[in-house]
Amino acid sequence: EARYSVYKDREHRAFGGFSMGAVTTWYRMCDSMDLFSKYIAMSGSLYWGADDQARNDPAGYITNAIQSEGYGKDDFQVWAATGSDDFANDTMVRQMESLKQTDLFDFSDAGNTTWHIGDGEKHNSHATTRYLYTALPALFPAE
Repeated sequence: EARYSVYKDREHRAFGGFSMGAVTTWYRMCDSMDLFSKYIAMSGSLYWGADDQARNDPAGYITNAIQSEGYGKDDFQVWAATGSDDFANDTMVRQMESLKQTDLFDFSDAGNTTWHIGDGEKHNSHATTRYLYTALPALFPAE
């Protein structure tokens, strides 16, 4: 921030990752809401995380962490995706379905959570490129 001209508020910052980077994204969502308001999770879920509670109840874990930091559903956006032919599809779908059952994640058109399954996409850089190409303009529209 001292060296480059950047926005210094969380509204202009995103954290994202692919595969284990997506696992890290979910964990950063749980402990870094003061730094980021946008999260891009691609082909990774807390089912691969190090914490037993997070693996067994990812929606509860994430929801409790966000609320304990004092944030609510108007304070963040999530853009998540996996491929229909991605080995991460099953666990990612389970986690996203569990998040739909909470009051914190809104999957409606005007909501805070966007969820995509790329038709025929696998666990590779092609998928990541497509996901980022779609996610970044959605999270950061031209001002």
